[in-house]
Amino acid sequence: MLLRVQQAAAAALPRWQSGECVPPLFYADDQALLATTPASLRFQLGYLESYCAAWGLTVNTKKTQVVVYTTGGAAATEERFRYGGNEVETVPTFRCLGVHLHCRQAFASAASFWAEAGRRAMHLLRRRLAENGSQDPLLMPLGSAG
Repeated sequence: MLLRVQQAAAAALPRWQSGECVPPLFYADDQALLATTPASLRFQLGYLESYCAAWGLTVNTKKTQVVVYTTGGAAATEERFRYGGNEVETVPTFRCLGVHLHCRQAFASAASFWAEAGRRAMHLLRRRLAENGSQDPLLMPLGSAG
């Protein structure tokens, strides 16, 4: 029985081009489930719910969100997902391990977010150098990079 459940869970996972399953992403107490269809995400949510019940774990549904990726147009919000009897909020963007992901831009939005964060940090450093009158020749190239 357990083997059938594990095989069904693996079938619900997206696959790399090589055919290998893309596993859920875990870090500390955070998790991201990946699915290519609404049905496979619902299966994974049910599997997660059963696993948590078996091990006495809980999921904070107030902090649980779903992003449905689209290839253009408006964000897909017609799909509804539930966990533990509660509806899970569908959002256009979320942050996973510091990476911002958007429903229509996927990783492109993450790159632009980090580029903007780098620009802000550089300008803050330049301002601090100017405020302190620092003319350290090792630090000045950092201030002239942008």
